[in-house]
Amino acid sequence: MKAGAPVLAWVLGFALTVALARISLPPAELPSTVREKLTHLAAHADEYDAIFVGSSRIQNHVMPSLFDPLVAARGLPMKSFNAGVASMHTPEDGWLLDHLLARKPARLRWVFLEIDFFQTEMKDDQKGTLRSIYWHDAPRFWQLCRRLVVTEKGGFRDQLADLFARLRDFIDHLAAFCQRGTELGRGAVLFDRWRLSSGPEPMDWEKLGEHGDGWLPTTHDELRDERTLNMLDTSGGKGKRALPKANQSNRVSQKILGETIARITRAGAVPILVIPPRTRSFYFVPSAENARLASVINLCDPAKYPALYDLKYRVDTSHLNAAGAEVFTRTMADRFLEIAHRPSTDSAAPAEESPRP
Repeated sequence: MKAGAPVLAWVLGFALTVALARISLPPAELPSTVREKLTHLAAHADEYDAIFVGSSRIQNHVMPSLFDPLVAARGLPMKSFNAGVASMHTPEDGWLLDHLLARKPARLRWVFLEIDFFQTEMKDDQKGTLRSIYWHDAPRFWQLCRRLVVTEKGGFRDQLADLFARLRDFIDHLAAFCQRGTELGRGAVLFDRWRLSSGPEPMDWEKLGEHGDGWLPTTHDELRDERTLNMLDTSGGKGKRALPKANQSNRVSQKILGETIARITRAGAVPILVIPPRTRSFYFVPSAENARLASVINLCDPAKYPALYDLKYRVDTSHLNAAGAEVFTRTMADRFLEIAHRPSTDSAAPAEESPRP
């Protein structure tokens, strides 16, 4: 007992220091774009009927200034906001969504959520950055732990390599979780600001776009490399790339998606899962159970939506230019109206049947 007393005293002292830091320090800062969009929604959340959440495939492709009048012209008054943020994947998008729903928007009826494979790898240039730390709260860290313990099929070598990769990912996320939870380093940042008489980075309201609705066009407008041309060739002929195939990934990813759907439903909104027009070999689709709990707009089909894969609208394998964003938005509006005009008893049925994995 005596040997453990110093350790116990250190743990209690550290916990007390962390608690005092949280009380005395101002709220942690958020990365650019996330900060501007959440600040805007904090002031205007009750004005919106729908929000769009996802990565740059939402941020750069959904134009509320076009979507809203298209929907309103078909008998459904609408005001929407694009809360997409470049490079935002699961589980970071869950943090943003939880903060949006926590405000209990009075008019919110529709939540459009881009879905994609669960991301566990943290790139070297992301480690230790504000963008990688801010969303590492307990719920998100628990989701990461659940995902990292799922083993993939393969031989012994594959399993061993996968184990080391998962261990590396776990350490990276544990470091971010601890840094966020302990406020480590924030005191030094605030001291430097006091010393230099400088405040936090000012708001950049241009992050909300020209119309203040969250849409930002891609930074370039034309195809740039041969790889993109090859990836977009989905004709399936000799030497050509086959059509992308649906993939349900694993049970943990589907379980976490189901939990997200449930949170949206509890908030009184209808969840609509969006699958953008990707070009890689596989794309993520909800399980049959999740597809029953949410509507699905699946645009990852070159045969059904050829315009979304037309080279004149693409800038790379994942993104559309401004003209392509208009095509994307019009297509989204058409598919959404199919959902909105269904009988209320069928509101949770998918707008389109997802291909079998």
